[in-house]
This record gives sequence, structure tokens and C-alpha cells, in this order.
Amino acid sequence: MLGFTGLVFVGYGNEQLYPALYSIQTDGVVSGNLRYSVTGDIVISDEHNCDLVPFAQTDVMNTFIQGINPELYNVVNDSLYKSLASNLDTYNDIIIANTEGEVNEELLETLKQDFKESIMVSMQNNIQSVLHNSHIQPTLQALRFLSKEDLAELAESLIYLTFLKRRTTSSLESVGGAIDVAIISKGDGFIWKKRKHYFEDKLNQHFFQNYFDQ
Repeated sequence: MLGFTGLVFVGYGNEQLYPALYSIQTDGVVSGNLRYSVTGDIVISDEHNCDLVPFAQTDVMNTFIQGINPELYNVVNDSLYKSLASNLDTYNDIIIANTEGEVNEELLETLKQDFKESIMVSMQNNIQSVLHNSHIQPTLQALRFLSKEDLAELAESLIYLTFLKRRTTSSLESVGGAIDVAIISKGDGFIWKKRKHYFEDKLNQHFFQNYFDQ
């Protein structure tokens, strides 16, 4: 979709003991119907008891969760692939140059591709295993025992870190400014922990007096 808007729905159903998250992307209405695609569907349960899901600019949060910057991971992965392919090409050339008689170059090329894919899959699996066991799983395990207040502060801190990273690089800023923080729980429902106003609270006490008197 081009020029899409992301929407995230999160909370509790009437009969749900645990929260659920549902995210979509939409880019408008076609023939009176909303055109959208589902991008996420997460339900917390006894088996899946914790999750940390970033949205919008996700690089900083993914670095926190995975223990490595996603862009750096892609660069390393791409460099390994190119280096491996180059070395295997060199080996094939050496084999052809130093083998007497006819060489089945098609077989060599097939073996090279199979060998390359096998090594890359093995390396990626090993890296993913290290990231999962050393970073992702310990982070999610720790989140299970945080209080609602600590979880809210963590979410706010990750958003602020994203803002700082954008300010110190040439990247486009789309995260920044005051951050609204809300907590949704089964017992208390939707609660604002922090909410920005377009005015100074202490200079407009009458607003809050009128609001709560209604």
C-alpha cells in the first residue's frame, strides 16, 4: 500500500482474561468499503504470556529486543553471503584450472549453490539461536515480572530513545515531542498515566475544576 495509515487496536474482550492486539494498515475507501490489510494479530495466553511489539519506526526498539541493530544484521548477512559466493567462485576456478581432462562445470556450479545455501542457512540459524537465547528470551522473561508502571515507563523510554536517535542522525523525524502514556488492565480499564495538554496545567486550574464538576 502507498500512503497508508496504521491502526492498532489493543485491549480486552468481554470474555477475555488476557489482552489482545490487532493491527491493520489502510489506505482509503474503495466503493464504500474500507481497504485494509492485517499486519498483526497477537493474543496473550498461558502459553504466550508476554510480548513487546514495536510500531512505526521500529529500529531502536528492535535493537533493544534483539540485541543487534536490524540494519547492521542485514549488512553482516549480506557481506557474509557475498564473501562466501566470491570464495566459492574462486575455488571453482582453481578446480577447473588444475584438473586434467574435462570438468563438469554445471555440476560444480550446482554444488557451489547448494554449498553456499547450506552454509548461509546454518549460519543464520546459529545467529538467530544466539539472539533468541541471549537477548530476546531474557528480555521477554524480564517483562513478565514488571509492574504496570514499569512497563509504561519502558514503553515511553523506548519511544524517547527513538526520538533521540532521529535527532542525532540525518534520518527523518517522525517520533518526538511529548509522549502520551496509557495503561490498559483488566481491572482498571483504560487509564492515562501521562497525557500532554496544549496548555500549562498550573496556569489553567479552572479547566480541571470545570471538567470534574460536570
